Amino acid sequence: MDKIIVVDDGSTDRTAQIAKDLGATVIQHKKNMGVGAAMRTGINYAKKIKPDIIVTLDADGQHDPSDIPRLIKPILSGEADFVIGSRRLEKCQDMKQINVIGNKILNLIVSVLIRKRIKDSQSGFRALNQNSIMTLNLEGDKTYVQEMIIELCLKGKKIKEVFIETNNR
Repeated sequence: MDKIIVVDDGSTDRTAQIAKDLGATVIQHKKNMGVGAAMRTGINYAKKIKPDIIVTLDADGQHDPSDIPRLIKPILSGEADFVIGSRRLEKCQDMKQINVIGNKILNLIVSVLIRKRIKDSQSGFRALNQNSIMTLNLEGDKTYVQEMIIELCLKGKKIKEVFIETNNR
Protein backbone atom coordinates (compact mmCIF):
# COMPACT_ATOMS: atom_id res chain seq x y z
CA MET A 1 0.00 0.00 0.00
CA ASP A 2 1.60 3.21 -1.15
CA LYS A 3 -0.83 5.85 -0.02
CA ILE A 4 -3.81 6.22 2.28
CA ILE A 5 -6.37 8.87 1.42
CA VAL A 6 -8.94 9.93 4.00
CA VAL A 7 -11.91 12.03 2.98
CA ASP A 8 -13.06 13.80 6.12
CA ASP A 9 -16.66 14.77 5.50
CA GLY A 10 -16.92 17.72 7.85
CA SER A 11 -16.25 15.82 11.06
CA THR A 12 -16.05 17.83 14.25
CA ASP A 13 -13.69 15.47 16.05
CA ARG A 14 -9.95 14.99 15.51
CA THR A 15 -10.33 12.57 12.58
CA ALA A 16 -8.44 14.73 10.08
CA GLN A 17 -5.55 15.50 12.43
CA ILE A 18 -5.16 11.91 13.59
CA ALA A 19 -5.16 10.68 9.98
CA LYS A 20 -2.54 13.30 9.04
CA ASP A 21 -0.41 12.38 12.05
CA LEU A 22 -0.50 8.75 10.88
CA GLY A 23 0.73 9.73 7.41
CA ALA A 24 -2.51 9.80 5.43
CA THR A 25 -3.34 12.39 2.82
CA VAL A 26 -6.49 14.08 4.09
CA ILE A 27 -9.05 15.82 1.93
CA GLN A 28 -11.53 17.79 4.02
CA HIS A 29 -15.04 18.96 3.35
CA LYS A 30 -15.70 22.11 5.37
CA LYS A 31 -19.17 20.81 6.23
CA ASN A 32 -20.82 17.39 6.11
CA MET A 33 -21.89 16.78 2.51
CA GLY A 34 -22.80 13.10 2.81
CA VAL A 35 -21.20 9.80 1.97
CA GLY A 36 -21.88 10.11 -1.78
CA ALA A 37 -20.08 13.45 -1.96
CA ALA A 38 -17.20 12.03 0.08
CA MET A 39 -16.92 9.10 -2.33
CA ARG A 40 -16.94 11.43 -5.36
CA THR A 41 -14.22 13.53 -3.74
CA GLY A 42 -12.09 10.44 -3.15
CA ILE A 43 -12.66 9.08 -6.68
CA ASN A 44 -11.85 12.46 -8.24
CA TYR A 45 -8.62 12.65 -6.24
CA ALA A 46 -7.75 9.10 -7.34
CA LYS A 47 -8.27 10.13 -10.97
CA LYS A 48 -5.58 12.79 -10.49
CA ILE A 49 -2.97 10.51 -8.90
CA LYS A 50 -3.84 7.45 -11.05
CA PRO A 51 -3.19 4.58 -8.63
CA ASP A 52 -3.15 1.01 -9.92
CA ILE A 53 -5.88 0.05 -7.43
CA ILE A 54 -8.04 1.88 -4.92
CA VAL A 55 -9.83 0.34 -1.96
CA THR A 56 -12.81 2.01 -0.33
CA LEU A 57 -14.09 1.18 3.13
CA ASP A 58 -16.59 2.64 5.51
CA ALA A 59 -15.29 4.68 8.43
CA ASP A 60 -17.56 3.03 11.00
CA GLY A 61 -15.11 0.26 11.86
CA GLN A 62 -17.25 -2.38 10.16
CA HIS A 63 -14.54 -3.43 7.69
CA ASP A 64 -11.29 -5.12 8.64
CA PRO A 65 -8.33 -3.70 6.69
CA SER A 66 -6.62 -7.10 6.97
CA ASP A 67 -9.14 -8.26 4.31
CA ILE A 68 -7.61 -5.88 1.73
CA PRO A 69 -5.28 -8.55 0.23
CA ARG A 70 -8.30 -10.82 -0.33
CA LEU A 71 -10.19 -7.91 -1.88
CA ILE A 72 -7.48 -6.93 -4.36
CA LYS A 73 -6.36 -10.45 -5.31
CA PRO A 74 -8.91 -10.83 -8.17
CA ILE A 75 -7.74 -7.51 -9.62
CA LEU A 76 -4.07 -8.44 -9.39
CA SER A 77 -4.77 -11.77 -11.13
CA GLY A 78 -6.77 -10.08 -13.92
CA GLU A 79 -9.93 -11.91 -12.88
CA ALA A 80 -11.81 -8.68 -12.08
CA ASP A 81 -11.77 -4.93 -12.62
CA PHE A 82 -13.99 -4.22 -9.62
CA VAL A 83 -14.38 -6.29 -6.45
CA ILE A 84 -17.08 -6.03 -3.81
CA GLY A 85 -16.39 -7.21 -0.27
CA SER A 86 -19.58 -9.13 0.32
CA ARG A 87 -20.89 -9.40 3.87
CA ARG A 88 -22.84 -12.41 4.99
CA LEU A 89 -25.97 -10.39 5.64
CA GLU A 90 -27.64 -13.08 7.70
CA LYS A 91 -24.67 -13.02 10.09
CA CYS A 92 -24.56 -9.25 10.62
CA GLN A 93 -25.86 -9.34 14.18
CA ASP A 94 -25.98 -5.57 14.50
CA MET A 95 -28.06 -5.14 11.33
CA LYS A 96 -31.78 -4.69 11.91
CA GLN A 97 -34.02 -7.21 10.18
CA ILE A 98 -35.68 -4.45 8.13
CA ASN A 99 -32.23 -3.44 6.82
CA VAL A 100 -31.40 -7.04 5.89
CA ILE A 101 -34.69 -7.24 3.95
CA GLY A 102 -34.07 -3.84 2.30
CA ASN A 103 -30.56 -4.88 1.28
CA LYS A 104 -31.85 -8.11 -0.23
CA ILE A 105 -34.46 -6.19 -2.25
CA LEU A 106 -31.81 -3.75 -3.52
CA ASN A 107 -29.51 -6.68 -4.34
CA LEU A 108 -32.29 -8.21 -6.42
CA ILE A 109 -32.95 -4.93 -8.27
CA VAL A 110 -29.25 -4.39 -9.04
CA SER A 111 -28.87 -8.04 -10.08
CA VAL A 112 -31.79 -7.77 -12.51
CA LEU A 113 -30.46 -4.51 -13.97
CA ILE A 114 -26.97 -5.87 -14.63
CA ARG A 115 -28.03 -9.47 -15.34
CA LYS A 116 -25.55 -10.81 -12.81
CA ARG A 117 -26.27 -12.00 -9.27
CA ILE A 118 -24.91 -9.60 -6.68
CA LYS A 119 -25.17 -10.75 -3.06
CA ASP A 120 -24.24 -7.48 -1.35
CA SER A 121 -24.69 -4.37 -3.46
CA GLN A 122 -24.63 -2.16 -0.35
CA SER A 123 -21.12 -2.99 0.86
CA GLY A 124 -18.76 -0.02 1.05
CA PHE A 125 -15.69 -2.28 1.08
CA ARG A 126 -14.60 -2.35 -2.56
CA ALA A 127 -11.56 -2.39 -4.80
CA LEU A 128 -11.26 -0.92 -8.29
CA ASN A 129 -8.50 -1.05 -10.87
CA GLN A 130 -7.20 2.11 -12.53
CA ASN A 131 -9.29 1.71 -15.68
CA SER A 132 -12.47 1.40 -13.62
CA ILE A 133 -11.55 4.45 -11.56
CA MET A 134 -10.94 6.55 -14.65
CA THR A 135 -14.30 5.64 -16.23
CA LEU A 136 -16.46 6.35 -13.16
CA ASN A 137 -18.74 9.36 -13.14
CA LEU A 138 -20.75 9.07 -9.93
CA GLU A 139 -23.65 11.46 -9.39
CA GLY A 140 -25.83 10.02 -6.61
CA ASP A 141 -25.49 10.95 -2.96
CA LYS A 142 -27.33 8.06 -1.33
CA THR A 143 -27.21 5.63 -4.25
CA TYR A 144 -23.52 5.73 -5.17
CA VAL A 145 -23.00 2.10 -4.08
CA GLN A 146 -25.56 0.78 -6.54
CA GLU A 147 -24.64 3.39 -9.15
CA MET A 148 -21.00 2.27 -9.11
CA ILE A 149 -21.94 -1.37 -9.76
CA ILE A 150 -24.42 -0.55 -12.51
CA GLU A 151 -22.16 1.99 -14.24
CA LEU A 152 -19.11 -0.27 -14.24
CA CYS A 153 -21.12 -3.27 -15.43
CA LEU A 154 -22.67 -1.25 -18.27
CA LYS A 155 -19.13 -0.22 -19.26
CA GLY A 156 -18.15 -3.88 -19.54
CA LYS A 157 -16.03 -4.13 -16.39
CA LYS A 158 -15.56 -7.55 -14.80
CA ILE A 159 -17.18 -7.60 -11.35
CA LYS A 160 -16.47 -10.15 -8.64
CA GLU A 161 -17.57 -10.54 -5.03
CA VAL A 162 -15.38 -11.95 -2.28
CA PHE A 163 -16.69 -12.74 1.16
CA ILE A 164 -15.42 -10.60 4.02
CA GLU A 165 -15.94 -10.70 7.74
CA THR A 166 -17.40 -7.63 9.41
CA ASN A 167 -17.05 -6.13 12.85
CA ASN A 168 -20.06 -4.93 14.81
CA ARG A 169 -20.47 -1.21 14.43
